[in-house]
Order: sequence, then C-alpha cells, then structure tokens
Amino acid sequence: MIEIKDLTAAVGGRNIINGVSLTFEERGVYAVLCASEEQKKALAELISGCCDADGGEILVDGETMSRGNISLKKAVRLARSDVGYFGDVSPYEYIQFVGMSMGVEREKLARQIAEAIDLLGLQDVKDKPARALSVGEKCRLGIAASLIGNPKVIVIDSVLDHFAGRALEQMYDVVEMLGGIKSVVLITSKPAHAKRLCEYVALMANGRVALFDKIADIEARINESAQTRVSARGETQEILDAIRALDGVNDVKLIKTSRDKVSEIELSHAYDAFIKDRIFSALAAINAPMLSSETVALSLDDVFYTLCVRAEKNNADKEGKR
Repeated sequence: MIEIKDLTAAVGGRNIINGVSLTFEERGVYAVLCASEEQKKALAELISGCCDADGGEILVDGETMSRGNISLKKAVRLARSDVGYFGDVSPYEYIQFVGMSMGVEREKLARQIAEAIDLLGLQDVKDKPARALSVGEKCRLGIAASLIGNPKVIVIDSVLDHFAGRALEQMYDVVEMLGGIKSVVLITSKPAHAKRLCEYVALMANGRVALFDKIADIEARINESAQTRVSARGETQEILDAIRALDGVNDVKLIKTSRDKVSEIELSHAYDAFIKDRIFSALAAINAPMLSSETVALSLDDVFYTLCVRAEKNNADKEGKR
C-alpha cells in the first residue's frame, strides 16, 4: 500500500534521510527504529505529507504523496504528542476542529469524536484546556485526532515512548487493534515496542535503511553463530576434546584452569536451543561434571544499539569536532 522509493531529505544543508526505500502492506503494524530524533521527525512528516522530499517519492496505492495532495493527506494521518500549543482549546474542540477542516459530515463527525475519545480514554479530560493536559494525555489526544475521517494509514511518531507500565499496555492494545484494520507505521527509538507489536521492522542508521526484515529472521540470522561459556571439573584436555567432538561446534577456547581441576571454556557454535543439554551429556560421559554454562544470544536491541545508536553517536562526535 505504501511504497517509499529512494527518499532523500536535507535539513540545514545536511542529508538526514539518505535514499530510503521501504514498502508497507495494506494492514498491520510496521516499525521503523531510528536513534535520531531529527530523522524520526523528518521521516514521519514526509510519509504523512506534512513536507516534501528533496528526492525520491512516496506512493500510497500508486498515488504520489505531497503537501499539495490534500485527498491523500486525509488518507495518511500523523499522530504525535506535541499538541500543547493549542492553549485553552479542549481535546473535544481540537478533535472537532480537525474533523471540520477535513470536511467530515456533522453527524459522522460527532460519532467519530465520541468513538475516538472513548478508545483513547480521554473522557475525563475532554473539556480541559489542552495546555493543562499531561504528556500522556497529549499523546492520546494526538492519536485520537489522527483517527478522525477514517484514514487508511496512521503514522505514529514516538508517541508510545512516553508511556510505561499499565498505560503502555493499554496503548499497545489500541495500536494492535488499529493494525487489524489499517496500516500503522510506528516510528520509534524503542526496540521493545517493535518486538511487542510488529512482525517486520526497519532499522535506520545514518539516515539509511540498514535492515528491513521480520524480527524473528533478524534475530535468528545474528545468532547463527552463538557463544557459550562452560565450566567443568575434570581433565582439561578430555573436556576440550569432548566439546570439540559435538556437531555444530566451530571453535573451542580454554579461558583458564584452576588448581582444583575446574576449567572455563568458551565455544562458538551454530545456534542450538539444546546446546547446554548436549554439552552436559558429553561431559557426563567422560566423568567431568558441568558446573555452569551460559549462552549469549543477541536480540533486536543489540542490533539496534550496534547499527543505529552507535552510528548516531559517531556522527555527533564528528559534528562536534567540526
């Protein structure tokens, strides 16, 4: 439904979006993980038509998104948290204004406002001035307003990052529900949101897409070669030989041996959920009891930190030196 092709955008003479290409289908929740606040904001505004790209294009059902394409901007809505600048306007009045500006019929608008306020839990604050709302309430208001007019796509920019605990679980339920009937593009710096809500995730580094795949496939791929550290009591050489003989073991290193014949060993191996059981059995066969074992498995969080957070930190350091 949404095709992003070679998208480029510059701010202050710097390209912060560099040749981004992504595709999101008709329904579901899709995450874009990005460590840069500047890049997150730019990408969200580009997808929702709030600003135009410097290069490339965004197609929604084959139609080009742009600031001037009003009908398409109604179909792709942006939800964000910064609605405090509406002063004394209440959430109800703000949502009503959004609906009127989009030309929603009066009867439909009244029904949609009531449904959005109920869905986002804004009943108790719907008549308060927007400036008096908490950050969480402003975030809920941002999503509620984005639903008016029944758009096809909701772009959520960092909104979930402001919730925790029970409130976050409630927001997860809302986003999951929306993903069942619309396309939801979740732009965030929190891998936990992507893992909880999405099957597919894109990771951005230096304004480019470093990875775009199923989360399960990304984690399986990076764990094709896992590491396990084992300690066992017995003859060191016999322990090393027994572990080397196991299928899937690529390398075995002796870390240290103590006076009481306890050896610490590190092995790299193909990913295997039962590697500890197989090591235990192999050592038991040579009378060398296994005292401890720990397998290091990498996650989406590790990939995001390595590819994205570290890249942004390096960029910031370079800019600082300049």
